[in-house]
Amino acid sequence: MSAGVPYTHRVAGQVRSIAGYYEQEREELLSHQGKRYLYLLGTGVVETSCCGIGGCYYAMVPGRVLAWHSAVDDDGSPISLLEPVRSEELRAALSREIKGKESVDQVVFL
Repeated sequence: MSAGVPYTHRVAGQVRSIAGYYEQEREELLSHQGKRYLYLLGTGVVETSCCGIGGCYYAMVPGRVLAWHSAVDDDGSPISLLEPVRSEELRAALSREIKGKESVDQVVFL
């Protein structure tokens, strides 16, 4: 088992890009086969593209929780230890569960 990857919890405001922005709205925990997985929900908006406008609601999965809020950074934000999800089979199962709970267009894994 890996030692885990530090993940700093920051639900950011808008992150602007040339064609629009994305915004992380909240964090959630999903229990699957006795393990907990962190996922973030957000919105991506294309508003300044020459090809038109649009958007999507997404979920991003940083990984399986190994240690929840086990430290804090210099700004006081909590840090958890996570293990990235590498298995394609597990990614598919988690995607199905998240899509069943949330109105997301896509689920991406870090």
